[in-house]
Amino acid sequence: MPLKDYEASKQKVRELQEQCQKEAVECKQLETELSQLRNVLSEAEITRQTEEIKRKLAADEKKLAMLESNAVLITAEERAAAEKALAKTLEAWRKRRGMFRNIWGAISEDMDGKQADLFDEIGVETDEAAGADMAEAERLMPGNKRMRR
Repeated sequence: MPLKDYEASKQKVRELQEQCQKEAVECKQLETELSQLRNVLSEAEITRQTEEIKRKLAADEKKLAMLESNAVLITAEERAAAEKALAKTLEAWRKRRGMFRNIWGAISEDMDGKQADLFDEIGVETDEAAGADMAEAERLMPGNKRMRR
């Protein structure tokens, strides 16, 4: 191959490489644009979401209006029944908790090791592990009344 043809071929290769790089950059830009377009919601999806938000807004406005009008949401009887059920449940919790502590105290007198580790091993779920707080639950009672037997 003569030198002139070689130089011409070399020039042609450089031009083709430059063109290839330009095409690659353009391709990357088009892929980015396509990705952005795919992430955009369609008109139907936007309409559906708008309707859903409007329904939620209407329900929330209705609820707000009812609360602002000081409407009675539950009757006195329903409240009394709920308070009685809470008091009964708290009393049962307190009783069973005391029974367990008495029994556990007798069983664990001479045991070595951490109590928490043993509870984990045998599957005892404490109030703390369950995220329950007797004092916090008792504060829910109006006037902190305890149910009397």
